[in-house]
Amino acid sequence: MLRNPSEDDQRGTHADPMPPWIGAIGLAFAVGIAYFFVAKLGLALRTQPDGVAVFWPAVGLSSGVLIALGPSARLPVVGGTMVATIIATLTGDQSVWGATVFALCDTRNPAYRMVD
Repeated sequence: MLRNPSEDDQRGTHADPMPPWIGAIGLAFAVGIAYFFVAKLGLALRTQPDGVAVFWPAVGLSSGVLIALGPSARLPVVGGTMVATIIATLTGDQSVWGATVFALCDTRNPAYRMVD
């Protein structure tokens, strides 16, 4: 049955029982898990002599999430991306400092700095 929008205004709105930060943590966790597995794929595609990744498909994943969800998802996506990048590169052959620098460089992607 279709509802009349003016009736919604008269009745008021119900408060969402879940705080907004829980959704942000869930988004960061989901992006982090997905980013980790795609980052491992990117690490598997490294060239053997140089050990450099041919391309980094995980950035496409995080950029796509930002495009789909908009600027309000920027902080959870960046947080999940940084943690997942550090963990993925530490499971490879990087040092803690190298993994941290790589994570900082990864989050400097232009899509993370979208204009509102």
